[in-house]
Amino acid sequence: TWGPFWIQACRMANLLPLAALLAVAAAHVCLVDPHQRGVLSLEEPGDGSCFRRTPYCGGVAPGAPVRTFHAGAREHVVFQQNLNHWYPQKPGFFDFALAYTSTPTDADWTTLSTIDDYPGNDMVTQTNFSVEILIPAQRTASAAVLRIRYVSYNPLEIYPANNTDASFYNCADVAIVAQAAHVQETAPAPKAPVRAAVGPSCVSPSRWVAEGRTSSRVGIVTHRIFYDAVAQLVRWERRGNLWNETYNEQVLITNYTDLKDGPPEWVIYPRVQQCLTYGADGFYAWQYGPQNGMAWVRNDTLHDGQVVMIYSNPTNLFEWRVLADGCRPLGITQFNPEHNIVQDTQLDAHVTDSFPPGTFTPPAYCKTPLRHPSCRGSAL
Repeated sequence: TWGPFWIQACRMANLLPLAALLAVAAAHVCLVDPHQRGVLSLEEPGDGSCFRRTPYCGGVAPGAPVRTFHAGAREHVVFQQNLNHWYPQKPGFFDFALAYTSTPTDADWTTLSTIDDYPGNDMVTQTNFSVEILIPAQRTASAAVLRIRYVSYNPLEIYPANNTDASFYNCADVAIVAQAAHVQETAPAPKAPVRAAVGPSCVSPSRWVAEGRTSSRVGIVTHRIFYDAVAQLVRWERRGNLWNETYNEQVLITNYTDLKDGPPEWVIYPRVQQCLTYGADGFYAWQYGPQNGMAWVRNDTLHDGQVVMIYSNPTNLFEWRVLADGCRPLGITQFNPEHNIVQDTQLDAHVTDSFPPGTFTPPAYCKTPLRHPSCRGSAL
């Protein structure tokens, strides 16, 4: 399971000559289980099989059912947010919907689950979500469609022009069969999106450096983050179990003040001196509280007496930790529906007045990019 602190894709890309093996196209939501219609590739972020922008299924033709659901039963499904397009001015969401026909219209969809988007603090992330949905008990169908939709509301992600909510789609063909009445389940009360002003909130210091470590069932990833909110510059180094030994070191450098074609985000692989640039989304502060879809849960006290504020979101199952004194980030934990830990990231942030020279400058081998076809163009 990938999580909120590593990997990437693009909106508009430039490639260096040595980066041909890493050429990618925009990709933002993928339906993993059940397997989405058509091709599905999660080898790296940015695969075109997950960039589908038109309702309801991105224009991919229906096929035979790939999974059977039971009417009235709770079923587990998995999707991946292939890029994080958090937009704090109007936070987005994911939703699952079911139609009892392979060629649905607007009136055919029944919404099963809604999950809040979350602030990844970098667009270049892949995050798997395990979700429990309740299949309605009233109907069966030999050919039905399960749809995942990511409504980002991010104005930098509007494509095509009439997709004004900046939405992404994928579908899976499924069958719905009956089951015994005594095992049918009832729907829990819906979990409302976290939007109310609940509890304290804080904004992290304007300049800091953090060391971190993410643990998950696929391995360990270490982090070093240089964060400059004043200049709107971020450098994020990731090392460990990323893709393979060749690409297990990654450096992300984003200059959010360069707005030509969207802020550029450099994705650099130092081991092989390969570079890509992507159009990042806009800068937003690293902060905690209801404005970021986080509800304050409690305060904990560390052994040294420092107070930690704990936030969570009941729809996306994330929990955030931050020091109350100075609002320094401490980490984030992702849970599954059974409340088991999927992955855990620990951070140790320290305030700084300045950064080493060249911190936010790409290396010399990144200076002459070649144009890659637009992520929204025929390369998909």
